[in-house]
Amino acid sequence: MTVVFYTALHFVEWLLATKGLHSDTHDNRHQAMGRVTELRPIYPDYRELETQSRRSRYEGAQFSRDLVKSQLLPKLEKIVSRIRASLP
Repeated sequence: MTVVFYTALHFVEWLLATKGLHSDTHDNRHQAMGRVTELRPIYPDYRELETQSRRSRYEGAQFSRDLVKSQLLPKLEKIVSRIRASLP
């Protein structure tokens, strides 16, 4: 889950950097995502991946392969696809 979330984070940062909005904290990133039109539609997916990553890291939550494949990886794919389509 951590790898899935941080993959999403780096894609978000990639787009933010092209707009001069690189962020150095999660809170700053959330605020920047709210200001960038292209990122607003994927914000709920991003937040879900962030939440599950934190659950994994700090609560020891484990995720079945089926759950990751059917519910979480599609969120990452949506984020990656949206950002790639939005890059200059």
